[in-house]
Amino acid sequence: MKNKIIIFVALLALTSIIAASLPGSSNNCSFVQLKASGVITPEEEQALIYMREEEKLAHDVYAFLNNKYDHKVFRNISNAETRHGGFVKELLDRYSVADPSDGKKEGEFVNSDLSDVYTRLTEKGSISLNEALKCGAEIEELDISDLNKRIDLSTSPDVKQTFMNLRDGSYRHLQAFMRNLKANGETYTPVHLTQAQFDEILASDITKGYRCGDCPQGKNKNSQGNGNCDGTGPKNKNSQGNGNCDGTGPKGNNRK
Repeated sequence: MKNKIIIFVALLALTSIIAASLPGSSNNCSFVQLKASGVITPEEEQALIYMREEEKLAHDVYAFLNNKYDHKVFRNISNAETRHGGFVKELLDRYSVADPSDGKKEGEFVNSDLSDVYTRLTEKGSISLNEALKCGAEIEELDISDLNKRIDLSTSPDVKQTFMNLRDGSYRHLQAFMRNLKANGETYTPVHLTQAQFDEILASDITKGYRCGDCPQGKNKNSQGNGNCDGTGPKNKNSQGNGNCDGTGPKGNNRK
């Protein structure tokens, strides 16, 4: 009996060690699971600075549009963008890089190009709900395009992995906006991606991407935050998104 107890404890400890080493397994829900590289390149530093502001751009535009339309896709994804920006900030802090968003109000950016994008999309999104949803799709397109470039130039494992995880989130966000547009009978033509890239993303099943942080505590014991409360999780009864957190799709079996 004593030997069995010792073996059980050892197996439990090993399981905990393995789980802690997996991306997304940390209790603090951080994308930044890999150890620091020690030094990042100047290109990676600039990439982090830019992506920190681009995540803020997404949040600020969605917050603006949610204030206007009170639509859950904007509300939920803007909350996700806040968390995603925090993951980039974690890397900025890790490598002692100044945060460009520090002290900035909504709609304020160091990068003038992003400031112009904010003005253009909030004006366009104010025309109608469907135009606002198209603005959301464009932002996610832009995010994916910019992340692709920065993933290619990144050599530090923690920076590269964080960018890849953020891109997975943008895939799901883009799918969510397109589901809403389709439900409204609207079409959309990609702006920053090729049609082939765009179609591939919409057809993909992003079920292995990092989910921790996209949603707080789930509504039932079988769910890890009901998948993605930004409404981008696939639809199944064990509630990886449960289909309609963005207001589209049927309700999952476990969803209230």
